[in-house]
Amino acid sequence: MKSTISIIIYLGIGYISLGLLKLMDVIKIEFKFIFSFSLAGFWFILYDLFLFILETNTSRNRYISFGLRGGRQLSLFLAIFTIVVVPFSPMKWNNNLLKQVNDSLVFIGLGLVIILIGMKTHRELKQSKETI
Repeated sequence: MKSTISIIIYLGIGYISLGLLKLMDVIKIEFKFIFSFSLAGFWFILYDLFLFILETNTSRNRYISFGLRGGRQLSLFLAIFTIVVVPFSPMKWNNNLLKQVNDSLVFIGLGLVIILIGMKTHRELKQSKETI
């Protein structure tokens, strides 16, 4: 378990380093990789959203829990698939539709992250009030 956590943390550090190198114009990153990273980021956010809903799900309906667990696993698979496979797919990368999808994913992902932060903060405040 510790090695899995280390891999995840180092992978995150690697992507932060990649972003900083791009910011300093040390490296060039082709659009197909930017697109795949944006799409993967979106899937990772959905994974976290499914996990949060599972953790706070008060319904004991097994179909809902099954669907949430399935959605979580699917979004994790799609995130990894998007990073590994999508940049190498034979498609025309320089088109307006992909650029529009990429830009939209950034805003949708940011919105979901902000909502998740709010929901997690709300849960923590509620839990701290219950312990008082």
